[in-house]
Amino acid sequence: MGAVAEALLDAEGAPRVPPEVFADALAWLLLGLAAGPGSDELPPAAALHLGALASRAGVDAEMDATAARGAVERYFAAHPLPPPLRTALEQAVRAAAADGAAFGKDVANVVGSTAARGVLERSAPPPPGAVAAGPMARFQIRDLKK
Repeated sequence: MGAVAEALLDAEGAPRVPPEVFADALAWLLLGLAAGPGSDELPPAAALHLGALASRAGVDAEMDATAARGAVERYFAAHPLPPPLRTALEQAVRAAAADGAAFGKDVANVVGSTAARGVLERSAPPPPGAVAAGPMARFQIRDLKK
């Protein structure tokens, strides 16, 4: 996640923005990533940051999902990310999705920007001696013992 880290941190690794804006930016980024499929089990660090955001937004345990979402939206409306930071984060996530990194592939799958693959499409060459399926396959079997 190099581009995202560059958007948030300077060359020495210090946050480019005040701590409260940094925490909001990190939570905003995690919310975007946690909204996708397969996000039922968050890493402990992500859950900690999202819990802190929920606390700052005034979300409590008795709220249903709609009320909690509304509280977080109101929080970000009252405390918006600086436009240059938000733009840099959005560009960094797009750049990570465009390169071949695993993070980029995951984001592309969540967003749906990857091409659909067929069920029988090969991603690697077949093993030695393999025969393609079909009605004439039995006539194509090679005797490897000879």
